[in-house]
Amino acid sequence: MLRRHLLLDGSGIEDPHHVAATMFGLHAARLLSPWVAMRARVATFETEQLRRPLVHERSLVKLRCMRRTLHILPLALAPVAHLATLDQRVGSCRATLRRIGRTERALRAVADRVLEHLTGRTQPYRVLERAIVAARPPDAELVRLAIRWLWEHGDLVYLDLSPSLHHEQRSFALTAEALPGLRLNGTSVQEARDELVMAHIRAFGPVSVRDIAWWSGMGSGHVRGTLSRQRDKLTAVRVDGLAPDLLLQADDLPALETSQPVPLDHLSLLSYEDPALKGYFETRSRFVSAEGYPVLFNTIGEARASIMRGGRVVGVWSWNRRRRVIESQTFERLPARACRTLADRLHDMEGFLRREALTVSP
Repeated sequence: MLRRHLLLDGSGIEDPHHVAATMFGLHAARLLSPWVAMRARVATFETEQLRRPLVHERSLVKLRCMRRTLHILPLALAPVAHLATLDQRVGSCRATLRRIGRTERALRAVADRVLEHLTGRTQPYRVLERAIVAARPPDAELVRLAIRWLWEHGDLVYLDLSPSLHHEQRSFALTAEALPGLRLNGTSVQEARDELVMAHIRAFGPVSVRDIAWWSGMGSGHVRGTLSRQRDKLTAVRVDGLAPDLLLQADDLPALETSQPVPLDHLSLLSYEDPALKGYFETRSRFVSAEGYPVLFNTIGEARASIMRGGRVVGVWSWNRRRRVIESQTFERLPARACRTLADRLHDMEGFLRREALTVSP
């Protein structure tokens, strides 16, 4: 898994499209996460290497998908992530609509005004919201829901135009105008779900059914349906110390059988919700001691930014924004050589995060 996730030294991969595709998305719910995840995998990575395809070239897109969280994906994978998880996101919109006591007809009327207003322009989220409210004052909450409804359905695309990784400048545009080559609804929901499940097994396997269901947010029923349809491409695997039977794509079995143990001197800094840990739930204990587990994973299951040594998480770290320094703690005493390597990695990451402005013009 570490080799597939480009965490072992010498992968030679620098293209963010390849990194995002290999792990089926860079988790982007936290502002720093995708930038740190790239720096952890590419020692020479600088922010422009991700900002250029994301903001200027628009060959990467940031969208809500698995577990209704933001991910950065290549355009080719975006329709799969979008359609496979669409019912989760639309269901949440309908629940909000019921809570505020408005009808879907009223929602669609406001949504039509949003589409008309955005034609030919890109606009910051708050400016867009105020413009729609001012034009014909409906409930502001309904306007916010209409924007979200259009985003979830793929009519709008999210564009973060901030010049710094420490800030967000959330803007929206019509998907057809901002990304004319992107067809988010170009396949069937079942095909998208099948592809998403198989992509997860490829990126994270061996995994359990509950791992897949948790990561995707699709639910065990949909996952088992895919596994039944794709069973000829899968093989069952048992891993010492893990109770459930796990799944692996059959053509990955030779690589698993011939893989070597992770070198003990391997050390990586992982981002908050790093893809290397995000893909597991039932079997995530494979990566951390019982003592370190509650420190690594918070109460809602998110993986904190962490220190991985020899394939196991041995500590956590965080960026102190006010002091502009990295703070860290380890769960165990590390050998002197590992301490020196860790100090070097923390120093490098701190310098990387300090290079961009903490304040930007609105």
